[in-house]
Amino acid sequence: MSTMYINCDVPTEVSEEDFDYLNGLTFNLSERGYLQCGSKEHYLEYLHIIVAKRMGLDTTKLIDHKDRIKLNNQRYNLREATKSQNAANSKLSVLNTSGHKGVIFDKERQKWIAQIKVNYKNIFLGRFEDYEKACKIRDDAAVKYFGEFST
Repeated sequence: MSTMYINCDVPTEVSEEDFDYLNGLTFNLSERGYLQCGSKEHYLEYLHIIVAKRMGLDTTKLIDHKDRIKLNNQRYNLREATKSQNAANSKLSVLNTSGHKGVIFDKERQKWIAQIKVNYKNIFLGRFEDYEKACKIRDDAAVKYFGEFST
């Protein structure tokens, strides 16, 4: 593992086997927070995609950062993902008021609702008086549907 500055002012972490190759390229920070290549052979390609290709991953799929840190481009942190898996590994929305993914409070019934979205479909998991129970049910469903991608 190396934290490096690769012809860019933004530090990123990459695996040793990629350092020399990447250090010869130029990168800029994109509006989305990813490092984007400005060099001719990888023009406008994201750093994590370049690394994924070098790893032999299928880059027609999404490439997910396991720890959700866009500047951690070490090989152990990158994996292929479907859109649904990638969404399952996303951070908590700023619109979330419960503090837990997939859990909302039903003011009318005064109960917590647990739900999960799988392949663009909302799955209702139940209403619960206990917040912790709703969170546990939602977490169990995330593991069931998303396995290692669940958060």
